[in-house]
Amino acid sequence: RVCDPHYLCEGADESTCLDKGAPLTADFAPGRVTACYQVIQQSKSTRDYTEKASLLNHIEQRCTGKSSWDGYERKVQLDYCMWKHLQTGLCTNDMRTNCPEDKSCCPIAQNSIADGQNRLVRADQYVCQKSPTVGLYCHSVGYVDLDAEGNFTSSDRPLCREPTCASFAWCRDFADIAGICMSEPCEMYRRSTEIAAGVIVCLSLAIVLDIVDVIMLLRFPQRRKAKATLNMMGVALRMVTYLLFVAGGVREFMRLSVQHSCFNPPGIERVKSAEFSVNASGISVLLSMALTIWVWYFTAQWGSVLIGLPHAKWRDQSA
Repeated sequence: RVCDPHYLCEGADESTCLDKGAPLTADFAPGRVTACYQVIQQSKSTRDYTEKASLLNHIEQRCTGKSSWDGYERKVQLDYCMWKHLQTGLCTNDMRTNCPEDKSCCPIAQNSIADGQNRLVRADQYVCQKSPTVGLYCHSVGYVDLDAEGNFTSSDRPLCREPTCASFAWCRDFADIAGICMSEPCEMYRRSTEIAAGVIVCLSLAIVLDIVDVIMLLRFPQRRKAKATLNMMGVALRMVTYLLFVAGGVREFMRLSVQHSCFNPPGIERVKSAEFSVNASGISVLLSMALTIWVWYFTAQWGSVLIGLPHAKWRDQSA
């Protein structure tokens, strides 16, 4: 998906970068990214050395040169995808229908190249798999079928599949391998990120109102109605924040993320920490809202006498 033209052309001139028309139709016109892919593929298949040299020269100028993608927002990804396609081939579902025999489609562990007994050898953590619904994807070798005790183990157990692992379908949809985000887990994730932005805005406004409330208490203690209005606005913002947490589905999404355990152990710990933070934030918002209501009532009743007028102390000198 990283090397799909639609992703690489984000922020670029779509009139020249993106394809026009549908593939395999008469009106299809490849964009610049697809044209480079096609030329690279042609250079690999041709047996004419003269033509091959000409194609490689064209590729160097238009596709893999240092300045080929200057001005493009995703220049780094474009350089990587062109280099990868030239070396081993791309692994997008538009370019392949089966996993390659080598390990070029998935991340490979970086091993030490030092000689001797102290050479560090790490096992690869991903293998290429093919799904009838999402196409090719990289499967973690630690995400295997449950054992008899209901735990994940990696000792010669088969990789998870939808019939054998209850969480496989949810995690697959959450990963959004196809990049279309039409599944419920993916939509919940995107909705949660948008709601998180709204929560930050509401809490920021509530803090600003609290600061203004303190200033009014110190400078204008007689303006009880204005101060009470600020308190109620703060209560409303905190109420909206809590409703976003609950009705917006943020807490539910965090609960499902922990329940399905779609990540490796360090990732699961981060998800659990995020769930705890969300729950703690909801409780703190409720407590803050209750305190603001109490301050509003206190201000409405005795706000004008919270800070008295300054006066000078004196004593009778005739005594």
